[in-house]
Order: sequence, then C-alpha cells, then structure tokens
Amino acid sequence: MIKLRGVRPGFGLSALLNNTWLLAEHGLLACVKQEIKLLSKCSVEERAMRWAKRHWLAIVNSFVLLYGGLPWLAPLLTAFGHPKLGHLLFALYTPLCHQKPARAFFILGQQVAFCHREAAMYTFLFIGGLIFGPFRRLIQPLSLRKTGFLLFPMFLDGLTHLFADFFPTLGLRGGGDAIGTVNWELRMLTGLLFAIAVCWGIYPRLEHDFAD
Repeated sequence: MIKLRGVRPGFGLSALLNNTWLLAEHGLLACVKQEIKLLSKCSVEERAMRWAKRHWLAIVNSFVLLYGGLPWLAPLLTAFGHPKLGHLLFALYTPLCHQKPARAFFILGQQVAFCHREAAMYTFLFIGGLIFGPFRRLIQPLSLRKTGFLLFPMFLDGLTHLFADFFPTLGLRGGGDAIGTVNWELRMLTGLLFAIAVCWGIYPRLEHDFAD
C-alpha cells in the first residue's frame, strides 16, 4: 500500500481538497519520473526523432519561411549594395524555377529569385501553416480525392504554360503575364489552392501519424 506524506484522515471538505491535491501532485510526479526514465533509455537518434515528431509543424513552417523568403532577399541585397550575395541567391534558385522576368515580381528594380506562382505557393503555405497550428488537433483531413481536385488546377495551369512556351503559335496563354492580367490571377489562385490542399489535406494526416 502506497503512503503519501501529508494526507489527512477524515471526511471534511478541507481534508478532501488536501488529499485530492496530494494525489494529483503524486500522479504528476510519477508521470514526469516515468518520462525521464524512458528518455534516459532512449538513444540520441530516438530522442531526436521524438523531438522532430513533436515539433514537425514548426520544422515545416521554418523550412517554408526560409525557402520562400530567400528569393525576396536576393533583390534587396542587390539594391542595397551587395550584388554578389544577391546574385548568389538568385543563382541558387535557377535550377528550381524558370525565373522568367515577365513572370516574376520586382523589388527596387531587381527581380525576385522565383516566379509569381512559387511566390504565391510559399506565401500562402506559410500563412496556412500558422493558421493550422492552433487548430491542428481539431481539423479533420480533406479526402484524397478533394485534395487532388484542389491540386489539379495548378497542374493544368503549369501544363498549358509549358505548351505555350514550346509552341507559342498555338496561342494557349495569350493576354500577357503582367500583374493584373488573367494569367497572373490564375497563378495566384492556383498557388492559393495548392496551399489549401497541403494544409487541409496533408498536414492533418501528418499530425495524426506523428501523434501516434
């Protein structure tokens, strides 16, 4: 039989509250001791994996912020007297994006290192990740079919642009690419739909899997 120091005999309200508090405190301490014991038996790799599972959303949001933020830093570095660093950042994204000037934002006369679509994708994805955080245990995942339905417009938009670039005589994507045109609006819209698909269709599944 376990004896707790400080437990008062009797049936009064004071004794009941005191004993309830002591039992709760004892239970909490037991849980903490058990967790410490488990962690002490884990290897460094297991502890790192456990930490990553617990903080997966912060890791993903940090990556999205870093990957989606550096292209905006490239024109700022160039404009403020650090052209080598700016050009280096721009070159890092060259294998990852077509970087066509007509389909990119400009800051202070300098081109952002990725296109309109990727700018929309990662901006909306970062905002979506921040919104998902407080409600992560409440949001039910979107079905895979609906998730694919949200992703399909980006595939279709990108495919028609690809054909228009290789076969300009077909006239698939006329109207220009400047801000405010239909093509620009479609790139913004498909970037938003991509972020919704990821935050609603994929993030809840990751939360469920990592919580097990």
